[in-house]
Amino acid sequence: MVPCRIFRTTLKTRSILLVAFAITVLSFFYTSHHFAIYNKHLKSHLTEQQQNFQHIFSSSQHLYFSIYNSWLTNFIENHKENVQAFAARDKEKLYALTLPLYLSLKKSYPDIHIMHFHEPNGRSLLRMHQPKLFGDDLRQLRPAVQQVNQTHKPLTGYEIGIHGCFYRIIHPVFYNGEHIGVIELGVKIDEIVKEITHATGSQAAAFFPTSLWKKAVNSFDAATSYTDYTLVEKKPQIGPLLPENFNFQAMTEFETNGKHYLALTLTGLLNPFQESLGGIISLVDISDEIKDKKSFILQSLAVSISLGLFCIFFLCLSFQKIIGNLEKSKENQEKLINQLNKEIDSRQEAEKSLAQNEIRQRRILNSLPDTVFLLDRNRIVNWANESALKLAPDIIGRQCDLCMIGADIDQEDCFCRKAHLSNIIQKSIIHRPAAAGKKQETYWEAILIPRFDDQGAATDALVVLRDITERMESIRKIEKLNRHNSLLLEAAGEGIYGVDLEGKTTFMNPAAVRMTGFTEQEMLGKNQHELLHHTKADGSSYPAAECPILTTMQSRKPHFITEEVFWKKDGGSFPVEYIATPVEEEGKVIGAVVLFSDITQRKLLEKQLLHAQKMEAVGRLTSGIAHDFNNLLTTISGYSEILLIKMDNDDPMRDKVQMILQAGKMAAALTRQLLTFSRKQILEIKTINLNHVIDRLTKMLRRLIGENISLKIEFREPDCFIQADAGQCEQVLMNLAINAKDAMPGGGSLTITTDIAHLEATKPTGFDDIQSGSYVLMQITDSGEGMTEETQKLIFEPFFTTKEQGKGTGLGLATVYGIIKQHNGFISVKSAPGQGTSFDIYFPLSRQKPALNNMIMPDILPRGTETVLVVDDTSSIRQFIRDTLEPLGYDILEANNAEEAMKYYDGRDKAIDLLLTDMVMPGLSGKELAVVMRPRHAAMKTLFMSGHAAALFTEGNDSKSDIHFIQKPLSPSQIALKVRNILDARQT
Repeated sequence: MVPCRIFRTTLKTRSILLVAFAITVLSFFYTSHHFAIYNKHLKSHLTEQQQNFQHIFSSSQHLYFSIYNSWLTNFIENHKENVQAFAARDKEKLYALTLPLYLSLKKSYPDIHIMHFHEPNGRSLLRMHQPKLFGDDLRQLRPAVQQVNQTHKPLTGYEIGIHGCFYRIIHPVFYNGEHIGVIELGVKIDEIVKEITHATGSQAAAFFPTSLWKKAVNSFDAATSYTDYTLVEKKPQIGPLLPENFNFQAMTEFETNGKHYLALTLTGLLNPFQESLGGIISLVDISDEIKDKKSFILQSLAVSISLGLFCIFFLCLSFQKIIGNLEKSKENQEKLINQLNKEIDSRQEAEKSLAQNEIRQRRILNSLPDTVFLLDRNRIVNWANESALKLAPDIIGRQCDLCMIGADIDQEDCFCRKAHLSNIIQKSIIHRPAAAGKKQETYWEAILIPRFDDQGAATDALVVLRDITERMESIRKIEKLNRHNSLLLEAAGEGIYGVDLEGKTTFMNPAAVRMTGFTEQEMLGKNQHELLHHTKADGSSYPAAECPILTTMQSRKPHFITEEVFWKKDGGSFPVEYIATPVEEEGKVIGAVVLFSDITQRKLLEKQLLHAQKMEAVGRLTSGIAHDFNNLLTTISGYSEILLIKMDNDDPMRDKVQMILQAGKMAAALTRQLLTFSRKQILEIKTINLNHVIDRLTKMLRRLIGENISLKIEFREPDCFIQADAGQCEQVLMNLAINAKDAMPGGGSLTITTDIAHLEATKPTGFDDIQSGSYVLMQITDSGEGMTEETQKLIFEPFFTTKEQGKGTGLGLATVYGIIKQHNGFISVKSAPGQGTSFDIYFPLSRQKPALNNMIMPDILPRGTETVLVVDDTSSIRQFIRDTLEPLGYDILEANNAEEAMKYYDGRDKAIDLLLTDMVMPGLSGKELAVVMRPRHAAMKTLFMSGHAAALFTEGNDSKSDIHFIQKPLSPSQIALKVRNILDARQT
């Protein structure tokens, strides 16, 4: 009966059942709604997984590729020798210079595989990874390289080659503003795959279109082909799990081997032309999430069913109680679900933040090339970054031995120990000597930073090590270069100084200090124009705006200046020749460097050369005049002497002829002065004692200068031997004594001294072309009126005189100058108005002693019967010689020139005993004629005659010589004696 009562469909029962049914339906609906919310959260979580995967991929790619791009940019900008070798196409030098850098990069980043130098024409110059392969044309295979060569803009992107997929960084290279080619780095795709695997904790691999991957014929990676793509892995881990028909969509769930996986894919591998080349896939195990999802569904169904049954049971007891329980159950269920959702959201946020922080910290620390690790209080390493692990894989857990690797650090001075004791940052440089098998020592910069807990107690310390070997080597090279440059500046003979844009001195070498008198400290920071360049040579102000050094910096062009002066510290100046060159840095002028030379000595030499050239020009003119004049004087004086010989002593015309002869002798003396001045006079050079020449002239000099002038002669050396013409030396003394007399009209003193002096060609003497050696110094000093500097510059000029008109010829000192130069000597003058004048004359000292002269001149003209051939282009000269020698018994033949004289070569049976010929004639010269005639007339003697000589003519050392000389103007006695002596010597 009870069951029947239970199922009796009373109104109350129907109401309870209807309410229970409604509550059950609502319960199922509520459960389905929260299940949808859970699915939404789960999908959102999976979407975030995809976004995090995208973010990790982008961050990793950007990090590594920015490192490689920076390295390549630094290589191009800072390794000029490598770029220069690239520009010169010097593969061996480029490989040698680049190899240490390439190996260092590969050591830090092992996935670097390719470093390639391309020429602008598309040919390969050098592969650092395959140095023996070069010269191939890559224009068709490598369009990205060709585009960089054409546009000169860098490109980056992935490319698939025969060895697999690489990320390429391609940069153009310029040298001196000219494009010289392209450098590229190639990084294996494995580096990105490893970083994603490390960051996500899930396996990752790359996939590519199957049609493109066929190019990678030499790749050693495992490859699994699908419909349109090929999956590439080092070891097959993802491929065996993927379905056969997997299509590499952005995010795909699938189940295999009883586990659920989420495949996250990115097609972010772009080639240099931004075309898709493939992507990265990461496989995430979501079995736990799916299991949680199923568990949630079952729990929700169980709760709903239990709740429905529970409601029906309690509704049977009490409608109100059931309704209350349902509401309470609903409220608890909402709280439970809300709490669960909050926990899920909080967990997702924490996991996301933790993953991002971990990635960021790992990226920062592992991107550092420095070695970083943590030391505890016992100096045990408890953490290390990747650089440290590469350097020492077993470093973690070991005790720090930094102080042991440097032989120059004592353990007591260990900076780790100091840092822990002092709790302050410690810095040190550690020197590591070259170990066995290594060629180079190393240097490390070490920084130790203590870390503290919340109470301020030191817990551990962060150690950062940086390899500074290259920096130390660069510092040593720079110091060596600086020392070398300093030595060059100090050794330079020219003055060198630098200025900045404001004209202030920045440096000054020792030569500049020596020449200007300013020390470097006095010049540094001071305006060089105000100290060295403020006034022109004429004394006028030199505006700074006109300064060539300022113009150099403004025009950016060097300026070479030849005629200016620099001013010394003592107020004096000196002529300079300088060049100012702009100094540029990064295309901007930052100052100028000035190199200058003191040209005082050169100016003096130029002045002396000009004077010598002027004297030489005037000498050639006077020599020509003297030659013609001597020919005329030969006729005048010679016939005057012949007339006197033939005249009776009481002939009324005798006095007149004697006056003509005397005038001819005076004219001859003037001619000799002209020849002496022009240094064309034929000298009778022999060894003489200059003291004896002066001693012989003493009486004459006293009469010449007068009683109101005292004469003092001092011989400081007894033997002052020189090779000279005694008569010319006497003329020097006479001319200088006359000048001294004229300078002392009121009386005074004249002093003549001789001494031996030693001159060095390497030391300044004021003379040009001087040779080192011993000289006889003759000083002639008077106490007269003196001379100004302007007068001293002109005194050796021909025809210059300060005497009144008619009282001087202007040839006195010019003749003195000519005589001294003809004797290879030198003359200088010291004088000042009111302080007298002193002439210093230097003759080369002779080591020979004078020879005795036993020659005796007869009083009558000697006679002879020999045949004499006279050759001269002046008929009056020939006639004079005939009129002189024919009366003495000689057979005279005449010829106008050498060609006419040749008719006597073999046209006579009688030999020619003496050839008397002029030296300078039209056609063959006298010397040439003598050479031609001698073979036919072997016993013939030769006597040359001339009114001048182009060079010194030296007779034979004895009378038996075949060559002799006689100076015009000629006299009968001179010719007769000379001819007779020559012919007599032939017979002895």
